[in-house]
Amino acid sequence: MSLSEKQLIAIEKLVMGCNHQEAANAAGVARSTIYRWCDQGEFQEALKRAKERIFKGHSQAIDSYKQALLEAVKHSSDCINVLLEIAKNPDT
Repeated sequence: MSLSEKQLIAIEKLVMGCNHQEAANAAGVARSTIYRWCDQGEFQEALKRAKERIFKGHSQAIDSYKQALLEAVKHSSDCINVLLEIAKNPDT
């Protein structure tokens, strides 16, 4: 059995942080249907995979931000020194 379009919509909404009622509204089904789907193995697996993809994407973004922040911190003292020099000698 493959997931229906409504189930895929519900999974997308649940992964985005919507509650069961919001997911149900978006998928055009009753909230009880979302609960029933959440008890089904195939839906559970698809929801788990979707959450893992989101987590992996966020982890990669965090790693990128962390690297950028480390670079900024590494050069921050040089930048501060240049700014101080400009403040002390605005004509140069």
